[in-house]
Amino acid sequence: MENSKNIKHKVILFTHYSPVIHGQAMMANQLLEYSINWNDIEIIPINTVFAKKRTELGGFSLGKIWMLYKCISKIRRLLKTESIEDVIICPSFKYGSFLKDALVVSAIRKLIKGRLIGWIHMDPNRLEYEHKQKWYRKLVDRTLSKFDVLVACAPGLINLWPEWIKNSCRVEAIANGIPHIQKDDQMKINGAINVMFLSAIDEQKGLKEFLEVSDALCDSNDKFNFNVYGGLGVGVSLEDAENYFKSLRNGNRIIWHGPVYGEDKDEAFRANHLFVLPSHTEQFSIAILEAMSFGLAITASDVGAMSDAIDKEFLFDPQCKESMDEKIRAICHDKKRLIEIGERNKSKFSNLFSADKFSESWRRLLVEK
Repeated sequence: MENSKNIKHKVILFTHYSPVIHGQAMMANQLLEYSINWNDIEIIPINTVFAKKRTELGGFSLGKIWMLYKCISKIRRLLKTESIEDVIICPSFKYGSFLKDALVVSAIRKLIKGRLIGWIHMDPNRLEYEHKQKWYRKLVDRTLSKFDVLVACAPGLINLWPEWIKNSCRVEAIANGIPHIQKDDQMKINGAINVMFLSAIDEQKGLKEFLEVSDALCDSNDKFNFNVYGGLGVGVSLEDAENYFKSLRNGNRIIWHGPVYGEDKDEAFRANHLFVLPSHTEQFSIAILEAMSFGLAITASDVGAMSDAIDKEFLFDPQCKESMDEKIRAICHDKKRLIEIGERNKSKFSNLFSADKFSESWRRLLVEK
């Protein structure tokens, strides 16, 4: 049966998109959902589910090798039977995972006549290219040279990329974007200011510093409540997570709610006024965009491309508790100003980081010759 859309351009998206356990999967889902409305482009997804939980990320198993074999076999069949214009793949920049991706890239490059597009969600500096053996650096160079385009998930990230990746091929930036689902009325503050943390329960996400700052703020001021949302991070046990909170002096005002999804997550944003993201490393946080869409004021560590979304005056030095404490106090000193900051964030989100803008940017890249 003929496709009523009159598809002229078929694209394979080779990445993990379900279950949604990290930002990369969330954005892949976003692209798939919006591409349904494109009349001349069809995105064919291949779900590379090497981990179904965050706690399984990075581990090695025979099951993952079998999954890799099945994924490569599927893409080989599609490339032989369908007229594929482009293949999008999201390479990892962890040592072992990159070896796996190098194999995939080499196999695809031999089969595809169109473009190979790398969608970069991870910091390339994590590969520590300069400190690797000569054979590994050659493998990296050879693998990256097989791409036609590398796409950053925020413009500010390209300036942070090392020369060895920027010189490998053409680079572009398409900012992450999400649907606009916030409440339309202005944020109201009746009583205490509710401050939220939404990320994995993991020291690399800055949780330890956030809890220490929260505890100190509760000691000196009764106008704050702190809400922590998130599941266990990689390598973190339930006992580890519980111990973070047991030692708090103000445990009745610093609450861990566990992971939240869907409407429960929306309600969490509606219940808070200030969003804090103290990550040690980050590329371009989806949670920041969600907080902006709900009109929350935001302060975050100055890492990755945070400054693409958040004004410099609201960014603090990563792992610096004094800087984080100072920003929270300054933003919350005046409730009227806190609300105004949130409204500006909401407006900026609509102008720069909407799902429509994200979708249209990807569509333009895919249809260009």
